[in-house]
Amino acid sequence: MRASAGSKCLFNSIVAQKHFWECERMSESKFLSEAQTGDLLLFKTDNFVAKMLRKVTRSEFDHVALILKYNERDVLLFEATGQSGVTVCKWSSFKSKNYHLLYSKTIYRKLCLERTPEIIEKIEKFVTNTVGKKYGLSATKFIQNIDSSPNVNKVADDRTFFCSELIAACYKQINILPSNISSGQYLPSTFSIDKKLTLLGDAKLGDEILLDFNL
Repeated sequence: MRASAGSKCLFNSIVAQKHFWECERMSESKFLSEAQTGDLLLFKTDNFVAKMLRKVTRSEFDHVALILKYNERDVLLFEATGQSGVTVCKWSSFKSKNYHLLYSKTIYRKLCLERTPEIIEKIEKFVTNTVGKKYGLSATKFIQNIDSSPNVNKVADDRTFFCSELIAACYKQINILPSNISSGQYLPSTFSIDKKLTLLGDAKLGDEILLDFNL
């Protein structure tokens, strides 16, 4: 749900947050150093549509993206947005286009999981087979019981993805979310610490850390 970034003051947006000083914070440089494939970023977007979505879903967050990392500092965001559908965006491009200014809060959550070559391969295959799919958000997705395209090798041509649906579908491919729950039933808020999402096996999501671009 990105729009023109304008001339927002990111420092003011952080200070405006209730008890912002109580949040564990992380600098951008530390984030780029520590981020790994499969980690998450949760976003609180500063526009009317996002505010309405948060109200309907009773959540602090309205968008979620998955991190891809192929070398020491080459971080990418894998996400589904209303403007572009399912895309992979380089972090350098994300910053240079001031997309980070669209959000009043950006939260980092580490996926604690042994990243075997098999897991990385499954994530990369899922990314390859879903990039270019259209964005889709509807009430039907929230009530369906099974995925329309449960197998990464059989993603339907007309399959659409909401942001959190995309993350859930990816996590299901690496067997850390149950296969019998539709990906469409996951919301951005599902991946917040408040919802206490339980992952399968030894996988778990770490604490919420505020990404502070002023550190």
